[in-house]
Amino acid sequence: MKAIYTLFIFTLFSVGNAGAQKLLQIEKIGSAKTIKLAQGSYLEYRLYAYEEWQAGYIEKLIPEEDIVVLNDRYIKLSDIQSIRFNTPQRWSKPASKSLYTFGAAWAVFSAGAALIDKDDKYTWGDAAVTGTSFALGFLVERIFRFKKYHFHRKNRLRILDLDVEG
Repeated sequence: MKAIYTLFIFTLFSVGNAGAQKLLQIEKIGSAKTIKLAQGSYLEYRLYAYEEWQAGYIEKLIPEEDIVVLNDRYIKLSDIQSIRFNTPQRWSKPASKSLYTFGAAWAVFSAGAALIDKDDKYTWGDAAVTGTSFALGFLVERIFRFKKYHFHRKNRLRILDLDVEG
């Protein structure tokens, strides 16, 4: 039993700062949910000074000065206007699939009705409903494909330093 305690204490003191991390955290005011990005994470961001989106991998986080070091530049957290992720909105993917399914079902049922019943023709209206449904499904999928966080009143961006000094 003494050997187990000795091994535990030796392991505890030899590990040192192995679990220490620095994280970039996105917080929503009033919510306990956060998004944490570690060093090496891919970051797509827009600065207040530029209109276009820029991207890079986080190489280093400097919490004392609130600086994010990316591939080729240093960025202060106060200069970042918004961050986006390539994950679609929660509702957009099911909505676009539903619109695709509706358009396909409308086309199949109206074509089947035109084949079976000679009085019920496949009209331009049926083609318009099918085409509109496919077009709306595509637009919903393309427009809402990014999850964006804007840093104004509701969202906040900060660097967490989880180093344990000992």
